[in-house]
Amino acid sequence: MNRILLAIDSLERGGAQKNFSILAKKLSSDGNEVVILTLDPVSNDYYKFSKNIKRISIGCKRKSKNIIFAIYFNLYRIKRISSEIKKKQSKCYYIFYQHDKHSCFVCKFFS
Repeated sequence: MNRILLAIDSLERGGAQKNFSILAKKLSSDGNEVVILTLDPVSNDYYKFSKNIKRISIGCKRKSKNIIFAIYFNLYRIKRISSEIKKKQSKCYYIFYQHDKHSCFVCKFFS
């Protein structure tokens, strides 16, 4: 059994989110321990999962007012995602961030 962390900005209704949910369910049904991480709160989820799939929200999705806040919030997201990767001791990460592609690669180096 592998521990797999799947991350996406939200599980609101959308094409990437639908494919993400299909992937999570398939990986779980294949016997993997799947953890889903989002920036959005769980209350905004459109797609639902079985109890076999652990669901984590780090609640740090917000728009930045200027470049300083953008840099700060991206560093904060990287820190939070890296922390979850370390806590869950995931061997495999799949990141589906549509707007934050660079921070997912940086997380791998910090974890």
